[in-house]
Amino acid sequence: MMMPSCVVGKLEIKEDTVENLLSTACLLQLDTVIAACCSFLSRQLHPSNCLGIRQFADTQGCTQLYQEANDYVVVSSKCAQLKFLVW
Repeated sequence: MMMPSCVVGKLEIKEDTVENLLSTACLLQLDTVIAACCSFLSRQLHPSNCLGIRQFADTQGCTQLYQEANDYVVVSSKCAQLKFLVW
């Protein structure tokens, strides 16, 4: 009997599970799940979490997410500098 090579289904990604899900997907090389998790984290980027997401992306080897988070860090830093100069 032949087993299907892939199971099709839906995956619910939440803030409290995305890190474990991404780590596991990277370990198992589940590219679709990796892409979904990285996309989710990219949409969650905020000045309060961009450094953590950048570090996590680097640890997991998610280069595109790392670059997006790094770009966010740079932009946030420049905005903070401008706010400081205006005050």
